[in-house]
Amino acid sequence: MLRRSVKDLLTPGVIAIGPLAPMAEAASRMGRAGFGCLPVAAAGRPLGVVTERDIIRHARGGGELSAPVEGSMTRPVAALTRAHLLDDVCRTMSLKKARFVVVVGPRGEIEGVVEAAGVVEALAVEFMFADLPCAAVMTSPVLTVPPGTPLDAAVDLMLERGIGSLIVAEDALPQGIFTERDLVARICAGEALDGRPVEAIMRSPVVSVPPEIQIYKAILFMRQKGVRRVAVCGAGGALMGILTQSDLVRAFQAGA
Repeated sequence: MLRRSVKDLLTPGVIAIGPLAPMAEAASRMGRAGFGCLPVAAAGRPLGVVTERDIIRHARGGGELSAPVEGSMTRPVAALTRAHLLDDVCRTMSLKKARFVVVVGPRGEIEGVVEAAGVVEALAVEFMFADLPCAAVMTSPVLTVPPGTPLDAAVDLMLERGIGSLIVAEDALPQGIFTERDLVARICAGEALDGRPVEAIMRSPVVSVPPEIQIYKAILFMRQKGVRRVAVCGAGGALMGILTQSDLVRAFQAGA
């Protein structure tokens, strides 16, 4: 196992936002940078983080994007220092069910963020030493919705289950997918999370891998495609599971 530290995993260019900044500004910064979260700080010290899920929950509850982030941010903050190791990051993410960790300095000041995407890229090397197929660590069965499901009901289901995406499926075949990032982009564009069918907003086709592909190869494929999760499909394209960044972090933490 390689002893990689937090300093090797820091996401560059992460700038904290103040607690009174509007949700719209947080969403805009996250969208431009491709980040799933943004630290909220005062005097350089972390108060919380605002996530894609926070923005969706805020919008679904009828909140305005002009509202300050302090009313919807996630807290307390999962925090580590540069001296912590990859193992510590995976353990913290698994225990806190978080996709990010805020990195703080000796005086408690924010130095950056470690996101699951960076952790998973590091894990590709670790999993090269484990001859495991992605079927061994994928989430199965997969929560899916049919194409005609109203969008607002699907969003409520995602928030209730605490998941970052939903696969739209029919007769066990994936038809499309939509993610928290997709929803935040639509919220920022002024679209309502209304009752139109999910097939009207889903992305298609769904990026998928076979169940026998080795984990490290699946990670490299995810990076190539620029996605945070892939469907796992068997014979005839039937949906067997989903492999997410969170699955990979948990698998490493569990000693897979």
